[in-house]
Amino acid sequence: MKINFINYNEKLKVKDGLFSSLSHLLELDLSHNNIEEINEELFLGLSNLKTLKLSNNKLIVIKANLFHHLKRLVHLHLDNN
Repeated sequence: MKINFINYNEKLKVKDGLFSSLSHLLELDLSHNNIEEINEELFLGLSNLKTLKLSNNKLIVIKANLFHHLKRLVHLHLDNN
């Protein structure tokens, strides 16, 4: 799978394991969603993800293990949080 854009959604609820069946996903754009907190289980199953965009949310604290499962992650966008 190429790219998944879920942005500009003010009511987005990010639940743990939401993307667990998308192992072929390469890019995920969750920018502009007013996300305040993310648990590390959210990214379980995204074994091929190379780009993750979390820009323009309301993230204040990012847990040390948050991206632990994303072994192929190359590009991480966290600006404007």
